Amino acid sequence: MKLSKILQFSVLAVGAVALGVSLNGLTAGKVKSQGASPSIFNTVAEPTDTSSSGLFNSVAGSADTSGGELFALVGGETQTSTTQPTHVINVTLTSPDDLKVKEGDLVKKGDVVSDRTLERQRLESKKQQLENAIELLSLPLTELSQLPDPNFDSEKAALKKARLKLDEATRAVENYPGLQFKDEALSVAMEPQKVKELARLKQRQLEASINLEAAVARLSEAKTRYQREKYQHSIQLAAYQTSLQRQQYQLASLVSQLQKVEDDLSKIVAVNSPYSGRVRRVKITGQNERLITAEITLDIRNFK
Repeated sequence: MKLSKILQFSVLAVGAVALGVSLNGLTAGKVKSQGASPSIFNTVAEPTDTSSSGLFNSVAGSADTSGGELFALVGGETQTSTTQPTHVINVTLTSPDDLKVKEGDLVKKGDVVSDRTLERQRLESKKQQLENAIELLSLPLTELSQLPDPNFDSEKAALKKARLKLDEATRAVENYPGLQFKDEALSVAMEPQKVKELARLKQRQLEASINLEAAVARLSEAKTRYQREKYQHSIQLAAYQTSLQRQQYQLASLVSQLQKVEDDLSKIVAVNSPYSGRVRRVKITGQNERLITAEITLDIRNFK
């Protein structure tokens, strides 16, 4: 029984000494200076103390003079010795140039550690171009004037007048008194005035007939010209409608592109450090298409 207690106490003493050594020799120094180990083993080796209560009282006494101080020191170190506090900032980049810090840099709370400057400039330039294009496309197209209704009044009036002239000239020829001689040469010799007058009337009839034909031609030409204008107007109207539809389509496309650019711009924000500290590490963690992901590790120990 005594031997068992001696072994238990020995194990306890050795463990305490080992623990003191692991604390950079601080506790071991205290144990040595106060004679903790000799007193412990001397107390255990006392032949006169055979009771279990005496053994544990001796151990308790040793603990009061050495072990108690030892474990008090161990507890204090545990409370003050912690891992170095760090903070990790995850950022998304377009290029490595978007990083505004490097390892070893000191940063203050609120400092920019990442900003996609080039991407923002590119998107802002594209936004301006889209807004200018939208402004131009929003201008109304030159409206196509309506084709006037056909108006052939003047041609019809001229035709009517020419027809009347012809009718008048025809009646004058028909109502002119006949020549006495059927032989034309004899009539010219014997009735020259009547021959001349009849020739004049027939000339007027011929001119009236020609004028009537010209009036008919002018009316026909006016109708043909109107048909041609109507056809040209239909082509222009079709082109105008096509241009209008194309303008509306392009405008809708530009507006959609502008909305996307504005959405992309809203996602680009400068990343600010929430703490003051020193950049311990900058690590590229991945890449997806054009975007790069990275993490910035800040050592915020001893910084406020």
